[in-house]
Amino acid sequence: MAVSTTPESKATPPKSIALITMSTRTPRVGPSVASFIHSILSATPQVLSPESATVQAVSSQVNSTTTTISSSSSSITLKEIDLASFPLPVYNEPYIVPAMLGAPGGPTQFTNPIAVSWSNEIKSHDGYILVCPEYNYSPSGGTKNAIDYLKNEWKGKPVMVVTYGVKGGNMAGEHLRGILTAMGLRVVQEKVELPFSMENKTELGYGADTLGATLEGALGECTRKEWQERKGDVEKAWESFVGLVFEEADGEKKE
Repeated sequence: MAVSTTPESKATPPKSIALITMSTRTPRVGPSVASFIHSILSATPQVLSPESATVQAVSSQVNSTTTTISSSSSSITLKEIDLASFPLPVYNEPYIVPAMLGAPGGPTQFTNPIAVSWSNEIKSHDGYILVCPEYNYSPSGGTKNAIDYLKNEWKGKPVMVVTYGVKGGNMAGEHLRGILTAMGLRVVQEKVELPFSMENKTELGYGADTLGATLEGALGECTRKEWQERKGDVEKAWESFVGLVFEEADGEKKE
């Protein structure tokens, strides 16, 4: 859903979107996958407005890269975030259930400063793109733990799920979409599942790129090429996501 850019349209407030690498192990290919997704999204400013959308220069920051996509009536800032920068323990907050945080009469913040930082980071964004690996036919434990820490910070906001793995992380994606929907997020239903290339099979039955990603954290050239050929899946999901991000604003304009 493109945001209207007719003279009658009012400019909508800029939206901040977190592009989150959910893998935390070392070595890991997750940051390279997130960068690949970032490059595709940055190259499709027309989702805001075919006539007037532009992409501002990418600026590097500590532990993050930020891109602003703007049109005459709206703008989105994409900020890369690395979950590994928030080394959360398995949930152990005393006497705090995530749904209580920020609720009337409830606690105002966590006791662990890392959890406080994670809560504040997620709270500061209008939507999320989760880039998640699949471990043992499900989202990684670190991914689920980070999601479980929060409730009100996520609720009601749009989210797009990107998974990767031997078969594209399809089972992790299904689990995540179900979990996030039940938690009250507005989940993009288009699937973005990125399988590692099966070219140059090894004696283990996997492509060489699978072993490179798993053991070295390297995103192989065969995989990059195959993912580039299916970037339409990413673009389709991104268009739906942007529609959800501006859905409330669009609704206000139509009233």
